Amino acid sequence: MRSFVPRILLISAVAFLVYSNTFRVPFTFDETVYIENNPAVRDLSYYKDPSKIDKTGSISPAVKQSFRTRMLGHLTLALNFKLHGYDVAGYHIFNLALHISNSILVYLLLLLTFRTPLFRRKTEAGTSPPYDLIALFPALIFSAHPVQTEAVTYIAQRFTLLAAFFYLLSLVLYVRARLAPGPSGYLLFPASAICAVLAMITKENAFTLPFVVAIYEFIFFEGSIKKRINYLLPILLTMPIIPLMIFFGGQGKGIDETMRTMGVSQGISRLDYLLTQFRVIVTYIRLIFLPVGLNLDYDYPVFKSVFEPEVFASLVFLLSIAGVGVYILFRSLKHENPGLLRLLSFGIFWFFATLSVESSIVPLADMIFEYRLYLPLAGFIPALIVGGFLLAERLKINRKALFASLIAVVLALSAAAYARNSLWQDPVRLWEDTARKSPLKARPHFNLGISYLKKGRLREAEREFKAAIALMPGNPEFHEHLANFYEREGRLPEALAQLERAIALKPDFARAHNLMGIVLSREGRLDEAEMAFSKAIALQPDYAEAHGNIAIFYEQRGNTERAFAAYQNAVRLNPGNPDIRNALGSFYLRQGRLAEAAMEFEAALRSDPSNAYAIRNLRALGRK
Repeated sequence: MRSFVPRILLISAVAFLVYSNTFRVPFTFDETVYIENNPAVRDLSYYKDPSKIDKTGSISPAVKQSFRTRMLGHLTLALNFKLHGYDVAGYHIFNLALHISNSILVYLLLLLTFRTPLFRRKTEAGTSPPYDLIALFPALIFSAHPVQTEAVTYIAQRFTLLAAFFYLLSLVLYVRARLAPGPSGYLLFPASAICAVLAMITKENAFTLPFVVAIYEFIFFEGSIKKRINYLLPILLTMPIIPLMIFFGGQGKGIDETMRTMGVSQGISRLDYLLTQFRVIVTYIRLIFLPVGLNLDYDYPVFKSVFEPEVFASLVFLLSIAGVGVYILFRSLKHENPGLLRLLSFGIFWFFATLSVESSIVPLADMIFEYRLYLPLAGFIPALIVGGFLLAERLKINRKALFASLIAVVLALSAAAYARNSLWQDPVRLWEDTARKSPLKARPHFNLGISYLKKGRLREAEREFKAAIALMPGNPEFHEHLANFYEREGRLPEALAQLERAIALKPDFARAHNLMGIVLSREGRLDEAEMAFSKAIALQPDYAEAHGNIAIFYEQRGNTERAFAAYQNAVRLNPGNPDIRNALGSFYLRQGRLAEAAMEFEAALRSDPSNAYAIRNLRALGRK
């Protein structure tokens, strides 16, 4: 453990073991929208011509906004899809690689911090603390903490991981440039600024990076103001990037609308959101110290007055922590060991700064998500370790006992994170856990219903869909999914009733019109079915599944020419969808075009190597 490489390997090994049970975690939550059914993930041409996104009807306004303002993150998902299709392992490996890299960057940042002038002077005096271990343990805890699982295991939070990577790398390069003698570090300043730009086109919370770098500069380095501003200038010039992206990417809708990249807005005011965030941040701090009751989808109450006891107590608590950070900073000016005190203070400032975009006055659609703690932990945990070390020194606690305790903490957190990840392996268990913790929130019941439906647990799926509708009757998607369940059950009148409600709530709901066509076709109301399919395609011309369904409809009516054209449209629009490939393969099979049928079944297998329908048909054709 006395060399750099073994420590890097140790950090990597801890993270790998904690997440070794996540590689087969299936797509869940909004990953269907952001990955599985997202044309901008399936087709790299969107990155050559980003304006193409505006012509795509199958992408929701929220995903379009996310594409415009977080294009780099979407590109990594598209590259994953190009390489792995619908096989989730590649996506999880990439996420884990980012998490390991971020953990190592936390370690590197601390090592570099201990080389800044304040710490060098202490080292030369011959009384330096064990900086190597003080740097190692925050990285280990960052890699193993169970609250990080939502950011790492939840594939769609690639944006959080990637933004954190460039954020941390930008700061590491800046510090390295400041430590380099003479002109040798000058190239690292623009490199740091480039990483800042990459962070900013990945996620909006990177807006805080120039401020954090400036705080770091004035806490740990020395020199004239003019010289410091010159060092900071490249990264300060990146500050307009996110405001400009919001202005142009949001197409005049403003910051609130652009930042709402998940779900439906709660219609909460800026003040109510801010007041509630005081309580949310206290919850985040509690999760850092006591990571129990982790929840994928919190049902968090909205607070409307600063005088509500929970809000007032939270505000006082948070102001106290911020005040401690300021007090310690000023106290360090006359302290014999100023470096560690300043690192403690910087960690507190980092925590509040990196939370400020998502926990301030911009009302996001969801009050709280655990993944929002990912980057703040990179500052909070080092502050905790440093504070613990200084306290132990003051109380004359043996260092070996302190570090033995930290090893026990790392082991306990690793075990808890591994157990949490095991829950993610089964969407039914994950959403049962979520619905149990948020029983009065519609979305967990809805997602649990979808999970039951995929497992064939039909009665339970119906129960959860009805529970979601009872909690939020105005959501057309809930009615459409219940109709989908009724259609599978053959309860066609009930399916039609739900679809009529969904369309009444949202007349341009293409997916409901498509399902209406399927139900009407099964009832023998063929003319109405054709009109419903056509309506779905008119509303959303790039809706591949609707083209596939109308193709089946035409084939059943004996119109093979129109069926073939519709099948081709479906494949063109979504070439990676194994169901569409199988449908076209079956069409060729019925036409006696065996070689072409085999090609389609093989294409389905490339997207989904375990697709039973394609395997069975290829075996029948003697190809597998």
